[in-house]
Amino acid sequence: MRRKNDPQLERLLDEWDEILRATGFKDIERRIGHDRVLIQYSSNCYRQADPTTRESKESYYEQLSAKVQTHRFENETDRFVMFHIADGVRIKTIVELLAEMGQSIHRQTIRFIIRRYENLWGIKMWSNRQMNLKTRIK
Repeated sequence: MRRKNDPQLERLLDEWDEILRATGFKDIERRIGHDRVLIQYSSNCYRQADPTTRESKESYYEQLSAKVQTHRFENETDRFVMFHIADGVRIKTIVELLAEMGQSIHRQTIRFIIRRYENLWGIKMWSNRQMNLKTRIK
């Protein structure tokens, strides 16, 4: 069991923190005294939303998370996008991650991928126009 004020352990933790920082790792915890706590940029960022908005966002992400775990995706790009969206990653960040992997995809294309799966899974309903689909003229 770890002892809180063990100087040898503290030196080892400091050494590892320095190694990780040098590699570009950004820890989600920070040290306060001998304890580690999660970094919180705002104490009430989510509590400011009204209960209906908060519940609907929670429901949306819960549904997305459940669907991405069980769905067989058409291609790896769709899978990558939807897994990151389900984790709450911003579209801009997804575009940057795909660019690092050598794929150049526009933000709007990402939005259309998201809409296609939201429609397919019944999470949100989008019109053909909103999906950027052309309808046949009879």
